[in-house]
Amino acid sequence: MRKTIRQFYLDEVKPRKNTIFLSDHALIAILFSLLLSLIGDFLGFESLKKESVVSALFNYSSIAMGFCVTCVTMCLTMGDKEFVKHLCSHKTLENKSDSFSDLIFVFSWTAVCHWLSIIILVIATLNTNDNETLFSNSFNIAERISFLFSSAVIFYSLLQFLITIITTMQVGKVYSKFLKNHN
Repeated sequence: MRKTIRQFYLDEVKPRKNTIFLSDHALIAILFSLLLSLIGDFLGFESLKKESVVSALFNYSSIAMGFCVTCVTMCLTMGDKEFVKHLCSHKTLENKSDSFSDLIFVFSWTAVCHWLSIIILVIATLNTNDNETLFSNSFNIAERISFLFSSAVIFYSLLQFLITIITTMQVGKVYSKFLKNHN
């Protein structure tokens, strides 16, 4: 398993690390999480039940991850071989990969982000008392740091899913144009 994860990182993530970690949505997720971890209890969120928030985010993350895995499967079994060749022949700006590889990566990376969110949410579920609120009065520095990290990953995943939806729409437009030009 470590070898597979390492290979995924070296082959797929590392060449795209600037695009991933220095993106607008990564910055927005970090800033929003920082703001929320510092003053979330003053924004009217102090009465939210931690269990309810974690449960809702767990359901969302599971559905989003399933969507992304389904999209990867659909790409890999795409029936229109000419369109796949078209995507494979289109190099990205960096000329290090092609549009088809980038498409598979977007879905895979978004699935990985949601998988990580699910792991965080399972841990949060195991550490939640029945009536615990999202922001309690005893929210110490360690809990704020944990909340900052967890919420940054979850917000990043939410924004990454938005990018994935937009990417899906863009591929649809490219496919429509491809069909018009090849029929």
